[in-house]
Amino acid sequence: MRQKRRTMGKLIQLKQSHYFPKPEEYTPIPKSVLGSGYIRRLLKAGTTSSMNLIPSVAWGKFICTTKGVRWHPCGAWRVQFSRRNLEHNYHVGVDCYFYTKLHGFHRAMELAIAYRKRLEQEWAEAEEGWRKIDEERAGKREAAQKERELVARLAGEQKRIEASPQVDLS
Repeated sequence: MRQKRRTMGKLIQLKQSHYFPKPEEYTPIPKSVLGSGYIRRLLKAGTTSSMNLIPSVAWGKFICTTKGVRWHPCGAWRVQFSRRNLEHNYHVGVDCYFYTKLHGFHRAMELAIAYRKRLEQEWAEAEEGWRKIDEERAGKREAAQKERELVARLAGEQKRIEASPQVDLS
């Protein structure tokens, strides 16, 4: 069977509602927490017991304000750090986990934040070293350029002296 008109078989969408912004006290649950099956099932179940449990969970403890540190569903604080310096052919990619079963929840978070800050500091030190190396190279290039200009100028003067007519003083 074939459709004869373009309008046949179109699905009619449900009436859409307008967007209403979230209230100021609303804080979303971190996506990394939803990666855990237990929590995802708790939120999706919709039963009265799950609805009573949801407000009792301290969602704020899974949020870290430090850039590059987040909670991972495997039960660890994850540190991510990726930087590139193409001019010096230097690439750093760190993906490190601090497991709560080894260090405890809060200690693992502290270790992850400290490690991320250490990586940032080491990158800043590397950039300072590259800046010094670049300045030294620029100084050597300028000195070599000045030397080439001096040699060219002296060679030009030598040619001018040789080309000038010789005066016999005797």
